[in-house]
Amino acid sequence: MKIILCPGSGSGAHARRGPAGLPEHEVVDDVASLLSQALAQRLIATEIMQPPAGDAAEAAAAVAVRIADEPYDIDIVLALRTAADPDPAAYGLRVLYLEGSEDSRLLSECLLQAFPRTGWSQLAASADPLLGVARCPSVVVELDHLSNPEVEVLMREPSWRAKVAANLVDGLFSFIGPQDIRVIIDGHEVHVEPAPQVVYNDVLVPVRVLGTALGVQVRWDPRRRLVSIKTG
Repeated sequence: MKIILCPGSGSGAHARRGPAGLPEHEVVDDVASLLSQALAQRLIATEIMQPPAGDAAEAAAAVAVRIADEPYDIDIVLALRTAADPDPAAYGLRVLYLEGSEDSRLLSECLLQAFPRTGWSQLAASADPLLGVARCPSVVVELDHLSNPEVEVLMREPSWRAKVAANLVDGLFSFIGPQDIRVIIDGHEVHVEPAPQVVYNDVLVPVRVLGTALGVQVRWDPRRRLVSIKTG
């Protein structure tokens, strides 16, 4: 499994900043790094794709092109940003999902449930180019409202960033749990096709995949409906 993390929505003159000048990229870069480390401890591969300089639309489009170059090697895309609202009291997580994608919507629900709910917490459909190009569940997570002066103070704290990363891990595994059973042999994840599934509380995994990974020979006799395993 591989998760792409895309922190930020532009840089330079176009970068979002809080009322006291805290830049968005400082917050989301740190959260992305903490999240990547936490996922690595659970044997989840990540890649952090930094958006290039430019406004939000240009940055998102550029990252989308890079993701499109390897669409079948990516399982989840998570864009990390901050929110802004005309109301300086607004606070809470917002998650944007690809309209019409049930997987994207389900991922957004799992992530939102891992955070405290507020009057400004929201799930919303989006036409963000980053979401449209990914051939996998993808969402934009707006960690909180950088436009709120009190939230900006919290965002400067390492403890706040660590807690946000931990909540994101919980949300991701809430989604991954029912969606994907992972097979790890000798510390390395094995791609399984067809995917494992739970049937009456038993986990079914293709025996040929396991046999190949373990170095044994597996044969299927369709006439006799017999699986034979040769260990040598």
